[in-house]
Amino acid sequence: MPVGAIIEGLAKGSYPSEKIFLAIRDLDARGFSSNTFRTGMAQALGDRAHKDKGLPDDMLKMMENWLPAHPDPTADRVQDEKESNDFDTILWGYGGISMFPGGRDLIFDALAKGYLLREPCDVAGWAKVVERALGYEKHSDVWDIVLTHMPILFNGNRSTAVYLYDQVLNLLKSRKNFFDVRSIARILHLVDDTKFVEKWLVSIRDSVWTKGPQAFGELLMYYLCCNPRDPWANNQLLIYLDKPGMISIQRGLAFSAAHNWHAKQCQSICTEVLVALSNCDDERMATAISRVFRFGEKVSLNNDMRRIIQALIQNDRIIMKSAEALIEGIEYAVSSEPELVYQICSRFLDVGTEEVKNRATRFASLAEPIVSIALTLHRMPLYRDAGLNLFERLIESNIQEARYALDMLDRRPISTRAQTQLPRRRRRRRVR
Repeated sequence: MPVGAIIEGLAKGSYPSEKIFLAIRDLDARGFSSNTFRTGMAQALGDRAHKDKGLPDDMLKMMENWLPAHPDPTADRVQDEKESNDFDTILWGYGGISMFPGGRDLIFDALAKGYLLREPCDVAGWAKVVERALGYEKHSDVWDIVLTHMPILFNGNRSTAVYLYDQVLNLLKSRKNFFDVRSIARILHLVDDTKFVEKWLVSIRDSVWTKGPQAFGELLMYYLCCNPRDPWANNQLLIYLDKPGMISIQRGLAFSAAHNWHAKQCQSICTEVLVALSNCDDERMATAISRVFRFGEKVSLNNDMRRIIQALIQNDRIIMKSAEALIEGIEYAVSSEPELVYQICSRFLDVGTEEVKNRATRFASLAEPIVSIALTLHRMPLYRDAGLNLFERLIESNIQEARYALDMLDRRPISTRAQTQLPRRRRRRRVR
């Protein structure tokens, strides 16, 4: 342990790599083979791979020879079901924290860095490591780490990459989780053979993982965005959009459709999915559909977006979930799209007036943009009544921002010109 700690410390500093490699070779030859020592050496070599742009062949060969005899990770990385339920989307969220269980996974990580950080990147060398590991590696937590380094295999021979993915996913078929799904999503657009995509997605859908159906829906919709003409994917979409009792898969479809709608090449199909699912009565589905609007971004009011808005404003749940990003995002368009903007604000007030009144809710911030929209509409001759209607509803609900605006209007000084009369000149009388 002390020797391993010294080597790890030297690897983090400026000590020459040649001397570190020489020391590791010497220690390995002298029988330093404890699990702690080898794990520490793998971490040290991983640090050096970053600094030296890869590792020499003998260091990589040495670590690969350690793998079959090295023990399993110290603790299984068990997916916490309660934590899993807190996730809304699997592919399009903020990700998660990936931790090393501690074992062979650290050696595989160092091997990946040693090959892939080379210039040029040695994809073929890393592919051979993965292929040989298929013969002895069975631990799913170890494969989770290997999967994070596998998408780059598609920079080499794609047939080999697809084969290796298929073999690894076969080993993990009894346990699917976030790591597998996200790794598949990274390479889905690169897989030309639909049979493999179908096999992988169905295995995720039918696994014991409770999030499997939603993950299937998210991957299916994303695959359609990449391959909109794929017959199998289109057929699956039609089945699950109309099939009752498939709410988990439909949630997945909605999350991916909302996230990818902004890509022009798949805007049409994403619109169809969002419109079809907008009559839902599910809280999480409403959340998924509302993600089509992004905070701080203007809403692009093209024909597809108009269809989505017209569909979702009929659903109380979705209009409330969408309100903040939607209303702030369409405020800029009040002059060019007054009728649509008025419909959105009016429909929101039908459902959310009480929330706007409550200063403790997040909806209170919408009072100001709605007041601004109402005043702008009132200044437009054709929409004066619509603007007045919105403003009166805000006043009747005793919303402070409307009261402030009314006070400002009442106190506005009236511009008048004071007319001053010049004194009349008197003529002097002539003295005769």
